[in-house]
Amino acid sequence: MSSSEFRYRFNAIGVQAKSAKKQKKQNLIQNIRGNSGESITKSCSNHNGPSCPVTRSSQSTKNITVIAETSSLRLRDCAECKTGPLDLSKVKDSIQRDPTYLHVICQKCGHINNVNLQETDNNDKEERRGRKINPLARRAVLGCLHQGLGHSQYEGLMASMNIKAMSENTFKRAEREVGVMIEETSKESCDKWRKKEKRRGKGVGMKASYDAGWQKQGRAHNSRTGQGTMVGLQTGKCIDYGTKNAYCRKCVEAEKRGADPKPHDCRLNHVGSAKAMESSIAIEICQKDQYQVLIGDDDSTVISRLRAEVNSNLEKWSDINHATCTLTKALYEGRGRNFGPDNDRLNEHVIDHVKTCFTYALHQNKNNISGIVEGIKAIVPHSFGDHTNCGQWCRQRKDPEAYRHSTLPSGRDLRGDGLKHFLNDVLQPFTTEEVVKKLAPLGSTQRNECINGIVGTKNPKKRFYGGSESSDYRVSAAVAQFNEGYQYLKTVEEKMGCAEEETLNAYITRMQRKRKQCTERKQKRSSKRRRKELKGKRKNKQKKCEKKEGTTYSSGNLYIKLSSCKRIFNNILV
Repeated sequence: MSSSEFRYRFNAIGVQAKSAKKQKKQNLIQNIRGNSGESITKSCSNHNGPSCPVTRSSQSTKNITVIAETSSLRLRDCAECKTGPLDLSKVKDSIQRDPTYLHVICQKCGHINNVNLQETDNNDKEERRGRKINPLARRAVLGCLHQGLGHSQYEGLMASMNIKAMSENTFKRAEREVGVMIEETSKESCDKWRKKEKRRGKGVGMKASYDAGWQKQGRAHNSRTGQGTMVGLQTGKCIDYGTKNAYCRKCVEAEKRGADPKPHDCRLNHVGSAKAMESSIAIEICQKDQYQVLIGDDDSTVISRLRAEVNSNLEKWSDINHATCTLTKALYEGRGRNFGPDNDRLNEHVIDHVKTCFTYALHQNKNNISGIVEGIKAIVPHSFGDHTNCGQWCRQRKDPEAYRHSTLPSGRDLRGDGLKHFLNDVLQPFTTEEVVKKLAPLGSTQRNECINGIVGTKNPKKRFYGGSESSDYRVSAAVAQFNEGYQYLKTVEEKMGCAEEETLNAYITRMQRKRKQCTERKQKRSSKRRRKELKGKRKNKQKKCEKKEGTTYSSGNLYIKLSSCKRIFNNILV
């Protein structure tokens, strides 16, 4: 017999044996399904012994089906004495404590046979691809998404505890299952709060604040991922959000090979620059519902694009925090400038004083356009000792002789026409009617920034998760946590079908209480005053240390020294 003929016959025998094994499995599954609640007798063709009944009681009906379909009949024979089939009605009571495994006792030798109900046949390639994930693995992945960990960090954690971690492929499959449930939870939460926002609002459309964020360190002008959130003004909760991804790892790899990408959940939905993500997300959100007022910063062209493509009557309110930052930046540009021999220097104390007076003028005149204009125009004269235009807020009216400024150096008035003209030029743009009309409602995007901060804990900027669906899952987890608190973990586990655990409930209760206490403490006036006091002490200590130590760090200091040494050396030669 030739070698080729031998290989042909050998392969034919293997194919026949595999098909016979598959047919035997299908017949047994059909018999089990067709005789529910009855005693099934099937002779074991692999043994010479008598037939062994496989009893199916009403209590183990579900377990037999699971074994037959998901466990590939691994318990047909006892693992110890190799006799079978086993009596599947002899299930150990520990099944109540460990629902992942089924423990069946052999009638002949008493050995306890264990089978994992979450695994499938390793011999069938198609079934192996659709293998279910262990509930414990799902919970581990949920914890990683909640804490902002990836597979590498999870593997390091498990290794430090001397526990074998799941593979990267298993982690990814579990992440895709859990991530879909997190997205469903966040969408349901946004829908719930959007309905409440509509009920509480009395206008034609909703009033909301909008802001976007990018998951890259620095200015993120070349980031490949971004998210935008819409927070209702009445409820203070996220009513809608969107994500943009300019990269898909599977699509890029398929393009390199010159082939079509395999079917996958592609999240590639942006082809422009990173700066254009903010306006694109805003347009997608505003096209779903009707908005009357939008609160946002003045750093982008969001409002102009929304008026051109969605709603031409959309009203814009400016964020007072961004306006204050714009003023502070303009003041720092004049820091250290020489305004003349008889002028005071524009130092940090003067800048903080002007900024404080600006915020006072806004908060004391909410929705009062004329009051805001008068308050801002009175800042510079008040600082230079002219109190004729000051309102009731000025304490100089009560005691003119003993009055001293509380935020200016030494409490005295500022001096110099050059400094006075510079401060008037910086504050003049904030006194125009168009700008004051946007600032009067005192709109804020602080809650949007809070969501961006939560996203940063779950989708760290120093790691890139935008090549797959992982980035969107983490943004959804942040939105769900902002709206529902840590209770969203319990909601996701209910969607996964996991049993309720006391440890998780205790963690949720503890973190919710801590979150509430922290919010109440930060909103107290005494806490704000204390934070400002500690900040001033830190700044003063830093200044004293830098003045005492001299120059200890300077960018490019080595090159400056080399150039100066070279210049001195050339002067000596000359």
